Amino acid sequence: MSKLSNPDSNLISLLQSSQFKSIQLGLLLSKQRNSLPQALQNEIVLIAYLHEDTDLRQKAYDCLVQFCSNPQIEHWDTSFELFEIAYDLYDKSTLESHWHLFEQHEPERIYFMKSILNQKIYVQRYYHLAQCICNYYRKKMDWAAKYMEMLISHAPTNLNNLFLTANFYYHDLLDAAKAQFYFEKMLQIDPCHEEALTGVALLQNDFFQNPTAGLAYLHQKADAPIKDSIILLQQVLSTYLPDLQRVQQAYTNLQKYTQGNSYYYEALSARAYTCKNQLYDPKTAKTLYEEILEYNPNDFYALAALAELHGAAVFNQPKEATKLWKRAFSVYMDDPHYLVKYITFLMLDVDEKEAAESYLEYLNEFCYKDIRQEEQWRFYKLNTEDRARFDKACQLILNEQ
Repeated sequence: MSKLSNPDSNLISLLQSSQFKSIQLGLLLSKQRNSLPQALQNEIVLIAYLHEDTDLRQKAYDCLVQFCSNPQIEHWDTSFELFEIAYDLYDKSTLESHWHLFEQHEPERIYFMKSILNQKIYVQRYYHLAQCICNYYRKKMDWAAKYMEMLISHAPTNLNNLFLTANFYYHDLLDAAKAQFYFEKMLQIDPCHEEALTGVALLQNDFFQNPTAGLAYLHQKADAPIKDSIILLQQVLSTYLPDLQRVQQAYTNLQKYTQGNSYYYEALSARAYTCKNQLYDPKTAKTLYEEILEYNPNDFYALAALAELHGAAVFNQPKEATKLWKRAFSVYMDDPHYLVKYITFLMLDVDEKEAAESYLEYLNEFCYKDIRQEEQWRFYKLNTEDRARFDKACQLILNEQ
């Protein structure tokens, strides 16, 4: 039977449209019926509770009131309240107090899944919820994983969905195998996809401490003309290699590819990082970071790196370091590596106990409270000396309490 010969299918197509007028027409025609078949009702429920347009939501709700019983509507009101509070979950206490709504909504999610997966705007709401869980309620990460997998169910070949899911497993769940699986899926669709190549290569370094394998992977996969960002990635990965001559040669090559284009300052950041952390050349690193700040005065990582250089271990200029740390954290608060460095600086270098305690509380309560202890250090990315200094700072803070 063709689509045009089935009135219900025609109406459902109108209701699933991305066009306001088509949905409006579908709702008008639905209200003129004597009853609502289940499939049609499901689409109207999703519009009434999940659609982004307030007017369409009200029209759909009015349609439900016309055909459905009050107890049924009250049930939907309660279950879909989850989405009404979704944009107010930027507070951990709020999310905890409303978690029962996530639990209550699970049967509805399963029941409406077929219709939800047909609509990008509905799937995106679940992605937003997954991000809320990642940020504020990490002990429920299995739920976030379920919501993230919905992106793939909705569009299994959508590169953006695959990339979001790969990054979720990489950075939030610390599941290297799953992250690599989704990056590889991307590369099956586009063998030279820059972000997927970057992801797989960096996985080799972050999880397996094998940057050489990451570089080899790039050379194996990137059979198309090498792009600027791949050249840049090779440079960044080269900073982890012990062969300093190769690092210097990489800079020479990189300059040719980035001079005058959008990757120049990224390349500058890579070189500054190398000078600071691998070549132990703080003067050159300082000059490079200052050039980056001339281009972008709010570059968080340049500000934080300069603040660290001005600390007691290098230039020993605590006043300048304090100014730079404050500038950095006025731009961005949620980098755990530099939060740890700043707490250590406050406690051990300038003896600002109250501020150090406040930032430590923020780190523990907001950032990664629910991460298992052995995983925290992977997020903090500290060497042995820095970890020992941070432990000492924390102990002094506890002794002061």
